[in-house]
Amino acid sequence: ADQAPRFFLHLTPAEVGHLPPERWEHGFDNLDFSFRFYSWQTGERCVAARRLPDYPIAAIRTGQADRAGNLLWAGEIALR
Repeated sequence: ADQAPRFFLHLTPAEVGHLPPERWEHGFDNLDFSFRFYSWQTGERCVAARRLPDYPIAAIRTGQADRAGNLLWAGEIALR
């Protein structure tokens, strides 16, 4: 994947009350990132790391869009 555009990382908590009040209407926490600030390279692979919040997470949605905002890929992992 092209590393220049930002990646999105949205965490859905087990309970909406775990989110800051300004995020209640969206229902998820936003930990978007770019590789420039959150990654390192191992061989030919890049790895990104973000610290997750302490609250219980029900689902994680992540993906990437190009500079024009077109979705390149997305995936979701249900944890509960």
